[in-house]
Parts: sequence; structure tokens; C-alpha cells
Amino acid sequence: MAHESNHEVIHDEDNGKFYIPFPDKQAVLRYTHEPEEKEIEFQSIFIPPSLRDNGLEEKIVNSAYSFARENSLKPIPESIDQFFNQNTSNI
Repeated sequence: MAHESNHEVIHDEDNGKFYIPFPDKQAVLRYTHEPEEKEIEFQSIFIPPSLRDNGLEEKIVNSAYSFARENSLKPIPESIDQFFNQNTSNI
């Protein structure tokens, strides 16, 4: 298996997700954001079982929160720690 940390996080605004593609699966973080709002709500993350424990969850969540900061959006939950506390079942 390739070293996952080299994979790029892709932002798909049309479908409200940040993801890392693999040949037959995706690691994905889903969110909602209304263009007129200054908030972005990170809803869920899913890392396929065969890809867990490779640092993908941190990479994708850090990319999402960086996007929020760079675009002056208030993230919900407000911190990465809070996000992980709410979304540990699929990672």
C-alpha cells in the first residue's frame, strides 16, 4: 500500500466535502456552508477501515479547518479537538 500521508486533500465545494481519493474508496469529511453565512459546519468524517491509523483523519480535518481560517469562516465545532470528540465512531 502507498504511504497515505502523501495523498492530497481535495475540496469539492459543490458536494460539501473534503476528501482524499484512493483507487476504490475515499476518506471524506462532509460539511455544510451557505455562501451568505460566515459559518461552516463540519458534520462527519469517514475513513475506510483499511486506511485508518495512517494519519489521514488529521490531514483531512486540518485541511478543512485551514480552509475555514483562510476564508474567515467560523468553524462548527469551533476546534479540531471538539470535532474529533463528536466524530470518533468512523475514524
